[in-house]
Amino acid sequence: MRLELPILSYGVNYNRITTMERAMYFDGVEDIILTLRELPTLDLGIVASNLKWIADLRYNWSAIAKKYSNALQDASRQPVPAFDYERRLSNGQ
Repeated sequence: MRLELPILSYGVNYNRITTMERAMYFDGVEDIILTLRELPTLDLGIVASNLKWIADLRYNWSAIAKKYSNALQDASRQPVPAFDYERRLSNGQ
């Protein structure tokens, strides 16, 4: 995505979510053949620029670091369990 190239990807949910449904997808051999035949009629520049925009928006170090920071903050706000099973096991209880 960062290279600003069009992507033809297997159509699983993970790929569709990470590309925000902006790539080209296939579910089998027939889909790949059909897409390859349609390539001359597709505006691959728009596909490529959309994917580059997504990479710049979501997959850069500042965005990733912020997501990690938010996850750590959220984890620190989780309630402490009232019954600590591991501690009791280590004390022989």
